[in-house]
Amino acid sequence: MLYYATEGIRYSQSLRSLYLLDNLYFFAGAASHELNLLEKRDSYFASCWFALKVEGNPVKIARFRANFDRLFDLDIEEIACEYVKRGWEKSQPLLFLSLFIIFLSLHHQLFHILYHNTLITFHHELP
Repeated sequence: MLYYATEGIRYSQSLRSLYLLDNLYFFAGAASHELNLLEKRDSYFASCWFALKVEGNPVKIARFRANFDRLFDLDIEEIACEYVKRGWEKSQPLLFLSLFIIFLSLHHQLFHILYHNTLITFHHELP
């Protein structure tokens, strides 16, 4: 299942399509969970959560949140936050910022707000 889910993710990304991407990330995470590949699981589950948040369907978000809790006994928001935190700690903030901006760029208004706030934040952090 992990192979087919990751192939589906690659194909969706090559088409720049979000169609069923949340499901593909979920299944890749579930397969990684069964194989005890916890870092990969967290990566796939966090990506699933980000894709759901970008789509913004509250019914779908609630359904996935219930599935994470019921099937894996995991708090998906905690997994996503820890995943992002680990990325920052590994000195890859620009990679995570880039991925986050790509997700948000699908929603122009949110992208516009984030882009300007990020530039202001980075401007204040420069020496």
